[in-house]
Amino acid sequence: SFSYVEATSSLLPETELWENLEMALAGPTSWGDFYQTLHPDEKALINLLQVPSKKVRDSQEWEKFIVSFLKGVLGPSKNVLIDVNEEIISPFLVQRVKNVIFRKIRNKVIYLASANMPLWLDCAHSLVYKNGYKFEIQSLMPSQWAIQFA
Repeated sequence: SFSYVEATSSLLPETELWENLEMALAGPTSWGDFYQTLHPDEKALINLLQVPSKKVRDSQEWEKFIVSFLKGVLGPSKNVLIDVNEEIISPFLVQRVKNVIFRKIRNKVIYLASANMPLWLDCAHSLVYKNGYKFEIQSLMPSQWAIQFA
């Protein structure tokens, strides 16, 4: 299973921010129930959404990113590809996202695409880059320190 996270096209535009979460998570039936299930790092993100009933089409890009990110990391998908555009999210939001990534990395395989990779190196264990038509992986940890997540 695979989830794709990004801010412009991964949500249904005619629905509410909350409805996108509700459909993806298929568990909580109200905003309050959903909020109670969250870890404090996730609550820090969701608290930024002042109007969860706002239509996606009327939302800011960073609001869409938060919802898309939470759908990806809280949902059932084992693999999550996060396509980050740091121009639309603040340094505060980047740090909140990193905190959630640190917690979720034990249960999910997270791939992050960014034009600003140095910003994310503290939460990465390897870099993947393209060499012609081949993808190559460069480990950022000595092999004796590398943690394998299955």
